[in-house]
Amino acid sequence: MQKDADRRIEVELSGKKINKAMERADRENMLEVIVLGGNEIENRFFEIKDMASKATKWVKYPVGSLM
Repeated sequence: MQKDADRRIEVELSGKKINKAMERADRENMLEVIVLGGNEIENRFFEIKDMASKATKWVKYPVGSLM
């Protein structure tokens, strides 16, 4: 975990179901969640979820930029 002023960054690698991870993020009052799973990697995007509004934004990334 890394803290930066008002931000906390955590990485979930346990293989939990996404719903369980989102419930935990909600319980811990996280502002945003970035989702990067198999589907996202295959299609070269990641998902940013705003936990308050439940809005989702998809962001494309160039091939090889995360590896």
